[in-house]
Amino acid sequence: MKTTLLYSLLLVFSTKMLWAQDTLTLMHHNLTNYGNNVTGCDSGPTGNNALIMKDPNFKIIVKHINPDVYSVNEIGSPSILLDRLLANVLNTDGVSHFEKTAYVAENNPNSASTLFYNRNKLGLSRQLTINSAVRRSHYYRLYFKSSSLPAGDTIFFHYVVTHLKAGNTASDASQRESMVNAIQKFFANIPPNENCVLAGDFNVYRSSEAAFQRLLAPAGDGVDFIDPVNRIGSWTANSTFADVHTQCPQSNGNGCFSGGGLDDRFDWIMMNQPLITGSAGAQFVAGSYKAVGNDGQHFNRAINAAPTNTSAPANVINAIFATSDHLPVVAKVRLLNPSFSIGANVYSNAPFKIFNVDDELHFQSSKKGEYSYTLMGTNGQVIQHGKFNATPEKPFQLSIQKQKAGIYFIQLTGLYSVDKQWVRVAKL
Repeated sequence: MKTTLLYSLLLVFSTKMLWAQDTLTLMHHNLTNYGNNVTGCDSGPTGNNALIMKDPNFKIIVKHINPDVYSVNEIGSPSILLDRLLANVLNTDGVSHFEKTAYVAENNPNSASTLFYNRNKLGLSRQLTINSAVRRSHYYRLYFKSSSLPAGDTIFFHYVVTHLKAGNTASDASQRESMVNAIQKFFANIPPNENCVLAGDFNVYRSSEAAFQRLLAPAGDGVDFIDPVNRIGSWTANSTFADVHTQCPQSNGNGCFSGGGLDDRFDWIMMNQPLITGSAGAQFVAGSYKAVGNDGQHFNRAINAAPTNTSAPANVINAIFATSDHLPVVAKVRLLNPSFSIGANVYSNAPFKIFNVDDELHFQSSKKGEYSYTLMGTNGQVIQHGKFNATPEKPFQLSIQKQKAGIYFIQLTGLYSVDKQWVRVAKL
């Protein structure tokens, strides 16, 4: 049977340009059964998980943090809930720049994860699902809308949002490891020296757990993720880690929220080495990572209990307390000047090798076949379309001489599947 290959190639034709530094605020929050009516949680108007209560409080939290990337866990299954968050929480009080990504239903319909972004600063060029037997994780390829974007200069972020299996049994830990293995297998296909972020509720109790070790040291298969605040250890019920705990803001559970006070570090934003060092055009801002609402003084206590929590305004502390059994975590990254190298950037992805020479793109296939190509602008407008025959001996040559500097996409359609779905070519 004929299998269709959709192979997206991002082309960057540019001259080297600079832009003023900008900063992105990244935020992750487990919304605790947003819109769900499950055992113990009632989202009705008078329930303990009522959306008419949660929305105004989430709005207070978001306005305080003002994120550019807002990733969430535990949003209910109707995709209309994304529109509700946009209308009641994000795009309010004169703000209109938040954009949702496509809703993907979860294996467990009550535990979907998703991402929103500031469309004035960022664009979304790709969204994929990372499947596992437990839950899906979600990949988003974001690019920065710099003032130099028309000339082709930009910075990319490979962003994965996940919600690892909960529970403290050996079986739960094994399922978390299975999910991380799927994530790292996916990240193994990302070209080197790109900015990678992993955000989510990890449900990990200690750094020695196999799933977490797989994140820290994937042994050549995936990304070496880094904790930006370098607080690695056995953090559960350990007061030494009181300042980084994220669960639970309440001491007494209400049937929907877990209770118990702050004593677990479940929620994370992790980054790879290029993002920490700034080698790929963006750099983590030292000191910017925090669990919002955690002042380090409320181990095993509610965050609004004595002593007075002054780490955020009182209305923010109370809003976090009221809406979820997780604290939001935030981090900032500074956008630096683009660091494209002079000459062609070449990535070899079987069955294709794609490279640019002067004013041409060359497509060389390791397998003989007939392919179609479509060259598009970032707005989806088709610029060129055609067919070509590819062989290992003779590359197909596509002229790009008449194209203005900028960002373009090429979609290849053919007979063979490949692991890697895109490649970037910079002509400087």
